[in-house]
Formats: sequence, structure tokens, C-alpha cells
Amino acid sequence: MKPKTSYGKIGIICVLFLTMCFLPGCQSAPDKTDTDKGESIEKILASAQYVSLSEAKEQVEKLKGKKIDGLYFPEQIQMPDVQSVSEVKLTPYHWEDENDMIQAIRTLWRDYNSVNWKTVKEKILTRKSDSAYFAKEKTDKKTKFHYGYDTSGFFSADSIVVSGTELDVSSCVAEYDFEWGDTASGTAIYPMEDGEVSVPDAVEYTERELNKYLSPIEKNQFTYKIQHLYVMKNPDTGFHDYKMVIGRVYKGIALDTSANFNLPAGSYYDKVHSGAHIVAIMRHRQSLDSIINGTESLEIGEESEKDTVISPFWAVRQIDREIAHVNGLRFEDCGLVYLLVQKNPNVKDKEQGVYGEVDDTTYLRPMWVFMSEGGTNDFASRTKDYHGNSALVDALDGTLYYYMDTGAY
Repeated sequence: MKPKTSYGKIGIICVLFLTMCFLPGCQSAPDKTDTDKGESIEKILASAQYVSLSEAKEQVEKLKGKKIDGLYFPEQIQMPDVQSVSEVKLTPYHWEDENDMIQAIRTLWRDYNSVNWKTVKEKILTRKSDSAYFAKEKTDKKTKFHYGYDTSGFFSADSIVVSGTELDVSSCVAEYDFEWGDTASGTAIYPMEDGEVSVPDAVEYTERELNKYLSPIEKNQFTYKIQHLYVMKNPDTGFHDYKMVIGRVYKGIALDTSANFNLPAGSYYDKVHSGAHIVAIMRHRQSLDSIINGTESLEIGEESEKDTVISPFWAVRQIDREIAHVNGLRFEDCGLVYLLVQKNPNVKDKEQGVYGEVDDTTYLRPMWVFMSEGGTNDFASRTKDYHGNSALVDALDGTLYYYMDTGAY
């Protein structure tokens, strides 16, 4: 367990010197005179540009815990046990059966059966620009409990957020980043409103239920894993919530849950990068009091499988050569993951945009990610799943992207 310091996108305010450091045009590494740089990049990271997944795994093992030329790597680096990766073109989501969505909400959400929904008026929303689109939602006036879904695969079933009793990370007393190597023992037990439950038991229950009832919504193309878990203590009651950030896994590789990767004003790439997350809250034993998929569901289109990737050593050499790090870069979360990649919609305005809905430029692409600790946020975020300086190297073509941070949610 290690400490780290939408629902919506946030604005980025950046002082002048930070902007100068991050402009893509200012990424040439300066001459390094610091004698405490560790071993030379060129000496120990000799590698072909492309390697097999097995060789990549061996290289990752050699990077763990190392300091190389002012670049610091963590003791844990995520490397899935796979023999191939895929470039996956996504296609706009269309459900096969609306009843799958209703069944998922009914079975996953604890409070569905606490309200007679037949007596609650249903609100239907449509779009003039898309005659096939509709959204349905119901809110019980007495309890404020709410559920809704739409044809793009968004869904929300909640009795916590709508009641105003959601706890933010200021109430966090323990944090588990399973994506980055954390584990939880059976002795990690916390009292909830109706009894105690251990972190492993909460994880096992939630993942089992999601993989049983959520998978049909996304046509059984993904499995679901809890990437991050926050234990939140209510200071008034002494009871705890488990807030869980759920990620998708595609053929053994996790789709990261980060929000959009950001650049300072005035700099941009031709692509935008983001993760995708689902957030669930367990306030009562072995049940979910809230589950919200704040974006659309995902659907696989065309796929091209590859049995070689950009070498991790080669990726690190590119970071060393192209990103200024005179005072060193300390990475906290590293590894091979999928990210959502999409054409930047704001290129014409010379601005970095944000990920939107799936269009004909949207892909899942494997990326080597090297992400620094996120620091602090100026508002009460609901999770700590955000990062600071982040170097992304496309594992298929080697393109390097250097971002200031990721958004919070």
C-alpha cells in the first residue's frame, strides 16, 4: 500500500517556469553535470527498438528500483503476462438488448429493490442530432435514489452521491493501488454500517458481480478489475466506505483508469490520451450502494495483433534524450497499459483537447507509461487517481508524449 497525492474535467493553471519545462518544443535534454546520476543510459540500456513480450518482461525486471541518468524507477512496474498486444479500433457502442442494462442495474445496485420504481415517473431524453439516441432515468422523490442509462452505454445507479453523503479523499484512511502492485491482506478489515468486511472480500465480491452482470453490456469483450480502492472513514459515524475505481482488462492488459492527460496552455499534440473508469461505493457489506459509469460503454471494432513491442529500454532512452530532467524525474507508476487514443479535436486552434465520445479516430493502444506522483489538487477530488509529470511511449510506433499531469475525478 502506498500513499499518493467525471466525474468531470478540470482546468489547469500553470506558472511560467513550469510551462517552459513542458512545451513539446523544449524537450531536448540539457547537459548533465550532476555526479549523482546513476549509471549511463547508453551503457546499460542497449536494445533493439522492438522486442518480444518475453524480452520486454525481462527488461522491465531490470528497470525496477533503478536510478539511471537522473531517471528514478519504482520497485513495482506493471508488466502483464501476455505474448501479444493489439491495436484496437473502437466503434460507437450499441447495445444488443436494453434488458441487459436493466438487469445489470437491478442486480448490482443494493437499493434497487428498496423503491417501487413502477410508481416513479420515467424521464426520457432524446437528441435532435441523433434520432436513435435516448436516455432514461428515474429519481425517487422520497429517498432521492436514482438510476439511469442511455443508448451509448452510460449508466448510473446511486443512493450515495445523490443523497449528498459521498465522502471525498480528505476522509481516506487507507489506499490500495492494485494496478501498480499493491496487495491487501485478510487482516485489512473495516467496520461498515452493517458489519465488518475485509478489503480482499470486498474486492472479490465486486469483481465477481461485475464480471457476471456488467460483461453482457459490453458484449463480453472485457473483464473488470478494481485498480484502486480507497477506505473512507465517516468522522461522524466511525463507519467506512470502500470507494473502488474499476478498470477494464482487454486480453490480459489493463485499460488505465486515469482521466485526460493535460498540457500547459499553448502546447498540443495531434492526439489526446485518456483512461476510462467506473466508480463503485460499498457502504454495506457485500453490496454496492453506488455504481457509476460516467462515460459511454466501449465496443471493439477492428483489431490488429502484434507479438513485438517497443523495447522498454528503448523507450527510456527516448525519455532521457527528449525530455529535460536536469533535476531528475522520479516515476511512481510505470508499466504497459492500454489507453484511449483519439485525434485531438482542437488542433486547428493549436490547443490540447480532451477525449470525447468514440469516433472514427478512437483506438485502444498499448502504451509504456512513466508517471510521477500527482501532488495536490485545489478541490476535494473523489479519488487520488491522478498523476504529475507523465511520459507516454506508444508501444507500437515509439512516439513519445510528455504531459504535465492528469485530471482528477
